[in-house]
Amino acid sequence: MALACVLVGFLLIGVNLTGKLRGAVPGTSPRGRKPVDGYDYRQFPPAVALARYRDLERSGRPELEKIEALFHLVSGSVVHRKYRLNLFDNWLMRIAGFVRPELLNTQNARLLWTRGAGKCDQASLLLLAKAEELGIRGRILGLEGHVLVETECDRGKQVIDADMGCIWNCAYEELRSGDRAEVCAAYINRGFTLEQAEHNARIIAETQNWHRFRFPPAERRYRLEILSDWLVWLLPCALILYGIFQ
Repeated sequence: MALACVLVGFLLIGVNLTGKLRGAVPGTSPRGRKPVDGYDYRQFPPAVALARYRDLERSGRPELEKIEALFHLVSGSVVHRKYRLNLFDNWLMRIAGFVRPELLNTQNARLLWTRGAGKCDQASLLLLAKAEELGIRGRILGLEGHVLVETECDRGKQVIDADMGCIWNCAYEELRSGDRAEVCAAYINRGFTLEQAEHNARIIAETQNWHRFRFPPAERRYRLEILSDWLVWLLPCALILYGIFQ
């Protein structure tokens, strides 16, 4: 029994270390359209983006420049791919996910950026979390079919599509009531098809039931995930100590 506890403890620590060594997930290969840099494929690796972010934290640049720089770092290093916790990210949450699958939808901004993946909800969550670390206020905008971020700095508000790589220097109410063709053009300039651009422009203009969320959107689930980040290390150590002194 004692030996089994020690072996299981070391096995779980090995799983944790393997997770720490895992890099970014690969990009995707879209069907029926040309790939878009910073959406299907990265413009630069997440490790480079994180290093540049640390420089941005230490810089004395104006808030507007910081949020624009952060936008380019996130949108350029995170590919459009839903990221769910796996065994190597957090084995405890992965086990709990068999009972409650929503627990696998990570809200851990550090993990999302390290893995360099996330669809619109996770990319928005990541950008807002890092914006708040820079002292910039913001909200996640849950629309009917898409998720954006609205930030507010010393030069006003910005609406950011962190997933598809577009930014507008205005409030959401102003964007949705403005010229839909300009919104559509922003997506086309990013490399998306006319159909995709019109689809997103329509969501922004026509969404009736939209909501603002703070970070994290699901606070209880977030706290549980952060707690489990510690437990995945503490529990194996406890097993090893129990086996040694048994």
